[in-house]
Amino acid sequence: MSATLDTVRRRLAEVGDVNLARFAGTLFERADDPFLAAHDAAALDGMARQGLSFLDGLGRSELRVRVFDPGEADGWRSPYTVVMLALADRPFIVDSVQTELRRRGKALFHQLHPILSVTRDADGRITAIGEPDGRLEAFEIFFLEREEDPAEHRALEEALTRVLHDVILATDDYREMLRRSVEVEEYLRQLAADGVTGPLAVPPEEVAEYAAFMEWLDDDNFVFLGYRAYELVEVGDVPSLQVHA
Repeated sequence: MSATLDTVRRRLAEVGDVNLARFAGTLFERADDPFLAAHDAAALDGMARQGLSFLDGLGRSELRVRVFDPGEADGWRSPYTVVMLALADRPFIVDSVQTELRRRGKALFHQLHPILSVTRDADGRITAIGEPDGRLEAFEIFFLEREEDPAEHRALEEALTRVLHDVILATDDYREMLRRSVEVEEYLRQLAADGVTGPLAVPPEEVAEYAAFMEWLDDDNFVFLGYRAYELVEVGDVPSLQVHA
């Protein structure tokens, strides 16, 4: 199916739009043969053009979601009902969407979910794709069993919007909690290297195990739901934990 992608790349290169070419290259980078068999070069060309326009339309908003059956007005056709979404990159987007689709009994056939570095101007319009100083943004397309009822489209769109707003709320805090957890990991590694003295002294090997455990948590193996820091103080002559943050 590489011939189809070669045709798309050639078409887009002729346009002379660097951002469109970069967007399409990332969008279809991991497209598999069954997906390419269901969409010809014209469909992929139109999909990339509409996708970039959709991502551009995110602007300064935090989320954009659309459920539709691609047709002439979209510039491409597909045998599937399509979910298209855009938001700042964060954990749990794909898993959360897939969970909601399963809950609603929607059959998922294909998905494209590239992460792109996006640079925007003061009005939120895209000025560059793929530059190192851009913000990482998720653009995702899910291809579902065809559903032509507009009411079903609206219901799914509303449900996914609610789900993803919850993801945004959770992960905005999650990033800060992960940062604090990494700080604890680094602190423990330094303790293991320097040694722990005093009445609470423990072997360096044990402290290193604590640090390794924190590293495992930080490596996407745990979902942080809350954070609290304690300070070890003496109340009279008795060591006590005091809530610090």
